[in-house]
Amino acid sequence: MWIRPRIKLLQLKSHNWDHPFFYLLLATASIAVTTGLAQNYLEKASGTITHLNTIRDISKSKPVKYYTLKEFRTDKINAGVYSSGEVRSSGRYSTDFVMHLYIVLPIL
Repeated sequence: MWIRPRIKLLQLKSHNWDHPFFYLLLATASIAVTTGLAQNYLEKASGTITHLNTIRDISKSKPVKYYTLKEFRTDKINAGVYSSGEVRSSGRYSTDFVMHLYIVLPIL
């Protein structure tokens, strides 16, 4: 849709490749191949999700990056909060304030 008008602007004089369809096919194939490679990489880099019924099942499963829980409770009494802030010199007049907030909430 976006490439076709630009390809039509080209003055193609070769007798075999003067039709824009071949260039559109080449552009589509190159986009499809690179998108497929990127999708494959993202699936492998992000990891798998393990579905657990309770948090006690985590010791029975193999270690992975991500978990989902069907049933859980949180321990709000023993929650931990840590915050920090700094002024960075990267902004205009060194006025970028960056604040980090870390919250830990144990799962029962």
